[in-house]
Amino acid sequence: MRLGHMSERGMMVLSKQKLLRDHTVKELKFCEHCVLGKHHRIKFPKAQHTTKSTLDYVHSNCWGPSRVPSLGGGRYFLSIIDDYSRMTWIFIMKHKNQAFKYFKEWKILVENQTGKRIKRLRTDNGLEFCSAEFNDYCKKEGIVRQYTVRNTPQQNGVAERMNRTLLEKRRYLLSNAGLTKSFWAEAVNTACYLVNGSPSTIIGCKTPTEVWSTKPANYSILRIFGCHVVRAARRSSKSKSIFRSFKKYQKCKLFAFEI
Repeated sequence: MRLGHMSERGMMVLSKQKLLRDHTVKELKFCEHCVLGKHHRIKFPKAQHTTKSTLDYVHSNCWGPSRVPSLGGGRYFLSIIDDYSRMTWIFIMKHKNQAFKYFKEWKILVENQTGKRIKRLRTDNGLEFCSAEFNDYCKKEGIVRQYTVRNTPQQNGVAERMNRTLLEKRRYLLSNAGLTKSFWAEAVNTACYLVNGSPSTIIGCKTPTEVWSTKPANYSILRIFGCHVVRAARRSSKSKSIFRSFKKYQKCKLFAFEI
């Protein structure tokens, strides 16, 4: 006991070195305390990518609240991921209860684009996903709901990992651009666009954009997040970029582009 449940082998070594005085080490009996102390949660098996078509299976998750509100007052974002293509959509929200509103808007958009219907939706048990209004809507639209077990985010791993990826990229973008945390929504939206244009091993090293639309991603429109913008470009009414300068003599920077 004084050795803090040292292993039998460890005590044999000490005994041979005669460091345990007159104590002799015998075969140890079963110790339930050692067994209980070594208990740990078994790892979840890796999920297999088996969906056959877009919108067969959709993952969704809500992140927030952000300690710093975005420029538009947002504190949360809703992520929606198509399992087959891994195409991702992001919606910035001021309140969690806006998740249902944005899900309905997204559903109309993607079903019109693809001519297909959403079959299954996987989420956690957050109130934003489990309201009677949300459940009734899914029943009416024929969407099968799949919920994770409480306090088991691993069961919604696709959405959880995507959120982590987006948040990591958000930090890179803000740090490199030298922008304040209030630009987090612009950084997350840009990160989402970049992820959709990045090859993924899950889908055979293709990009989500390519699998979703059958067309390769367009990289010609990309600009460095936070890069300096010349004065002439700022006045262009045709520019699809968003520029901002907060001080009179501060350089105007590109911090987002319409996607």
